[in-house]
Amino acid sequence: LRQENKNVTAQMDTISQDLGDIQSQYEELVQSMEKLKSTVLDKSFPKPKQIQVLINEIKDRQLNCIGPLIDYITYEDIYRLAIESIFGYRVLFSFIARDSESFLLLTNLVKKYGVNCTIYKERNSPVEPLSPMQNEGKDGIFGYLVNKITPIFPDPAILKVIHTVAGKTLVAKDHLTGEKYIEQYNYKNWIVTLDGDQIRPKKLVLEARPRLRKSNQFGFSSVAQAKQKLNEFSNLSEQNRNNYNRRIKEFKDEERKLSILESRLKDVDQLLHEYKNMEIKTTSKNKAKKKRTESFAKIGVKQQEIDQKNSIISKLKAQLPDILVSRQSRLDEIPELISQHNTTLVEYAKSGKEFQVALESLNLRNIELEIEISNNEKQKTELHTNLQSQDSAFYQLFQESMQLTKQMRVMEDSEGIDKQNLSHITQEFKELHNNKDAIFYNQVQVESKIHHNQENLAVENQKLDAIKIAMQDDPWDGEVRPIGEIQQEMYSLSNQINLIHVDDSILFEKEKIENLMERITEKRQIIQREITEAAKAQNQLEKNFYSTFNQKITYLQASINEKLIFSGQNFQVHLSLQGEIEDLSLSIMTKTTIGTEIVKYPLAAVSGGQRSMVGICLMLSLNYLNPSAVNIYDECDMFLDERNAQTVASLIHKLASTGIQFILLMPSKNISLLKSANKVIGVS
Repeated sequence: LRQENKNVTAQMDTISQDLGDIQSQYEELVQSMEKLKSTVLDKSFPKPKQIQVLINEIKDRQLNCIGPLIDYITYEDIYRLAIESIFGYRVLFSFIARDSESFLLLTNLVKKYGVNCTIYKERNSPVEPLSPMQNEGKDGIFGYLVNKITPIFPDPAILKVIHTVAGKTLVAKDHLTGEKYIEQYNYKNWIVTLDGDQIRPKKLVLEARPRLRKSNQFGFSSVAQAKQKLNEFSNLSEQNRNNYNRRIKEFKDEERKLSILESRLKDVDQLLHEYKNMEIKTTSKNKAKKKRTESFAKIGVKQQEIDQKNSIISKLKAQLPDILVSRQSRLDEIPELISQHNTTLVEYAKSGKEFQVALESLNLRNIELEIEISNNEKQKTELHTNLQSQDSAFYQLFQESMQLTKQMRVMEDSEGIDKQNLSHITQEFKELHNNKDAIFYNQVQVESKIHHNQENLAVENQKLDAIKIAMQDDPWDGEVRPIGEIQQEMYSLSNQINLIHVDDSILFEKEKIENLMERITEKRQIIQREITEAAKAQNQLEKNFYSTFNQKITYLQASINEKLIFSGQNFQVHLSLQGEIEDLSLSIMTKTTIGTEIVKYPLAAVSGGQRSMVGICLMLSLNYLNPSAVNIYDECDMFLDERNAQTVASLIHKLASTGIQFILLMPSKNISLLKSANKVIGVS
């Protein structure tokens, strides 16, 4: 299934690529068809300049004629070279006059404009039908050339021109076929091949005129040819559409197969997943059951041993003195006493923490009260100061002082109560600490008693061992172990029993972690692709940024150079961007022509007046990019002579006519700028 899925996916990719190629071919065909349709509608085929001039003159004068001939005839593309060879440039771009006046005017227009074309006028003579030819359509002979040309509409004048020029010319497949036909049937008229080569039989010789295509010769095209091309494009478009529909159908079939395969794969994966989980659970349960059975068997054996040993211990206890039994019961009570004391210690520790928290909160409250008291003291001092300086508000301030004094007393009483509570809490904390020490002392004593009792128990065990040795008539001869060791072994067996129940959550957790790692890998690949796309987008933005700036700079450069030419300067400026996108800067160079060579200099290499002219032209050009309602220039004519100042005045006056107001701050020495101003304000 996975291999079939991979094959279907590869087939879908191939079909998608084919669909993209077919779509692009279809778009190219549509563009070509639209272009041809537009040229067919308005007959805007490329024509020689002189022919176009003559067509415009005919339209302006409204002459009674038709032409050029190539726009009114149609033929198959296979005969194009033959027709161009026989008819030639002059005939294909010829015009047919309907009356004598138009015939004369057309002749004069051709002389006037030097147009390389022929002018025809229809005569009343009828068109004589051509005689039937021998072996037509066989052995590479296609028939009369006249029959291969069809007028767009049946106009006798067009037919007469075609019959006049083509006559009885035959169309042959190639040169050899035409020559054989002439020799076999003693044919007296011209023969033209599909390549445009002519064979003209003379009285004594055969004359061949090969068709030579000049590189600068104008290519013929007509409405008829365009229509033929449109038909070809339509057929190609239809084939393209059929291929596209067929591939779309194949793509949908493959997509349906892929959907079915993916659903089946999903079901198989789900079944496989469930089977593996069931297999893991079954294996784990079987192991757990086996281990539990073995553990139960061991527990049964140990329980029998414990029962036997308990019976022996009960027999021995019955034989022991009473004082040993009481000591043993006292030892059994010691763990319970220890747990009770530990519980008491935990409760005391918890109470101590609570008292500690309360003590910290009281300390914080004490700090807040001290801050508030200090603030009140400051307010009191400020009030006293104000009382000394402001007699008019003395009574009101005095009342406020009294109220603040009362508040301070209340706060002081509250502080005293808090301090008392703090002292009580401190006392209780000390008592708790003392109780903790006493409990710790009692714990030490209890542990020492336990140690003492354990020593006594060891002594009694020795005595018990001696008794066991003395009891030779006892039928049981097994190994005697201490009670503590038996209890330790029972505790170990109990832990093993608790571990018998195996949980499958660890295996599921492992599977979840593996799935998570796969998703993280996929996410990393997606992020890497997004980073690549973001880098491409960044590069595209930088290109757009450079393109926009270069357009503005090109406009600025053209505008500045135009103003410099207007001012009569012998140099121009060249603006360019320098540096990376983060540190982009503008470079201004001056260029001039020395002889036939263009030399560039930095802006600092020219004189101060020329730099001033560049700066003023740059500022005036910036107004076209970002117009401002008001512009203020301070002594812009400082480094300019009288002629340049007059030029700058003309430029500013021209720009001011667009609605921008200029305010020039300058001394009164420059008369040119003063004369061109609308208003002058003098300041002395």
